[in-house]
Amino acid sequence: MPNLIKPPKTQRLPDIVTVDEAQRLFLATRVLSYRVFYFTLYSLGLRLGEGLDQ
Repeated sequence: MPNLIKPPKTQRLPDIVTVDEAQRLFLATRVLSYRVFYFTLYSLGLRLGEGLDQ
């Protein structure tokens, strides 16, 4: 059997953001329109890609 190289293990981000993590994100965002965008995504349970679709 040939010596196969295994891909490195990747660390996945959590699928669910906690309330504390979301609050830290909102407070760290200085541009008000971005803060509203992140808050809307979080409130509706959308993924970032879903919020960016046109």
